[in-house]
Amino acid sequence: MVDTPGRWVEVAVPANAESVESVSELLSSYGYNQGVVVEESYKQDDDGDNLEIDPTRPVLVRTWLAVDDELPARRRQLEHALWHLKQIGGVGDPTFAEREEEDWANAWKEHFQILRIGASFVVRPTWREYEERPGDRVIHLDPGMAFGTGLHPSTEMCMQFTEELDLNGRDVLDIGAGSGILAIGAIRSGARRATAVEIDPVASRALTQNVSLNEMDAQIEVIT
Repeated sequence: MVDTPGRWVEVAVPANAESVESVSELLSSYGYNQGVVVEESYKQDDDGDNLEIDPTRPVLVRTWLAVDDELPARRRQLEHALWHLKQIGGVGDPTFAEREEEDWANAWKEHFQILRIGASFVVRPTWREYEERPGDRVIHLDPGMAFGTGLHPSTEMCMQFTEELDLNGRDVLDIGAGSGILAIGAIRSGARRATAVEIDPVASRALTQNVSLNEMDAQIEVIT
């Protein structure tokens, strides 16, 4: 396992609603652990079941680059890719700011709200209050820099698919578990046990913490 980076460069890119997806995909290709935060751009739909873009709000897409020997080359590549994306329109100039890990870890939390996915899953950040409803499968989460909050479309689709499966009494394997959201969701859906594998040092720390937050240490084996 490698050491966790202690310093980061925060990259922020303004974009209109039509460009958010393309900017997010680009930043995820360069950001640490493919982590991207879209600030003030999503809202729950009228049913409260899904996220949708709110075109009335300004959109700022952020990612973080680890400060290491590869940073200068990675930044040049990212700036070059963003320049090409800007030619299409709807994308502003990026800003770069160095952040200490402790400062960053507290600042990003304001961007994560309680998220309902599918018919029953509720992803509750630990710093948000939530009154549980009958039938809710609540996942208590502090993703740290693991970025597994359910906002990514692939995570959301996996959770929706989980609702359609009969996992009662089954064993589940989650490779690249990140924050542990899918393994925890599987246990909430009736799985007997789950094995969550994660080799990234930042993500594995969040994974272990979230398993404990959901009181699933006896049901989820964490391999790092």
